[in-house]
Amino acid sequence: MTHQGRLILWRVKYRLMIEWACAQIRSEKTVPARLADPFEVNAYRDALRLIHALEKYQSGKGSRIKLAIWLILLVTTTAKAQSRLLVGPNGGYVLDNAFLGGALSVEVPIQRFEVDLNGRGSFEHHSGLGNGWSEENQVKTLAWITSRFGLDGTADRDAYGVPHITKSLSFVQAGAVWRGHLDERPVRLTVNYVREYKNRIDRSGTETPKLQGGQIVFDARVGCTKSYCVRLKEEFTVGHVLTQGNPVCDGTFGLTGGPNNGPCPRQGAWSGGSEVTVFLELPIRRRQ
Repeated sequence: MTHQGRLILWRVKYRLMIEWACAQIRSEKTVPARLADPFEVNAYRDALRLIHALEKYQSGKGSRIKLAIWLILLVTTTAKAQSRLLVGPNGGYVLDNAFLGGALSVEVPIQRFEVDLNGRGSFEHHSGLGNGWSEENQVKTLAWITSRFGLDGTADRDAYGVPHITKSLSFVQAGAVWRGHLDERPVRLTVNYVREYKNRIDRSGTETPKLQGGQIVFDARVGCTKSYCVRLKEEFTVGHVLTQGNPVCDGTFGLTGGPNNGPCPRQGAWSGGSEVTVFLELPIRRRQ
């Protein structure tokens, strides 16, 4: 049997073992002593942790972000790939908003593809709205066409809260990515088109800005030791947004007539900014 065939059988066996363990785990809650095969014990323990995480989430005591990251970590331990965990401080000034916090990312390369799960939580200052919090959750997929060039597709869900307003925004990004070396250091350069979708009036009564723009991301591994690497990631964004208007006549509800049957279009503005993240990159060790 070829190596690829053995790999497929290994993954199928592991997932079947996970399903079998999940079917029995609620009654036993521990790893049964009758499991002598280390392979079965590892699968059973993974299922036990997964059930506990699901129960914690369903009871309202957990976090969707933590659960999603744990599921990604579960997948990476079953993949024949060198997955990476990144954690570090993050800050910037984008679209008239300043923020400072931390970022967490999991990168899973799979042959010519890569799936990244990115999260960020920050203290934020919104121009004209005051201080509050913000978070960003992102799923990125890369497809490498050649060894150096690839395509990037990203779904992005942002949220923030300031006095009197709590708001969520959804974006999609698409573009091209190049990887190579700069001064003997591995680097990536990504150029994306960014567009907001699910444009609507939020629960707080404010309209989404309908952002359209571009983004450039520069990511470099600046140094490594035997156990970890340091990564520097810089993002530059520029885009066109709409200011708040009157939803009754600015087209939000399909109507464009004002009090005197005249239009009241929303005003537009250009803005931009940048953010920087310093990551500590740790390899995720898979079980042999």
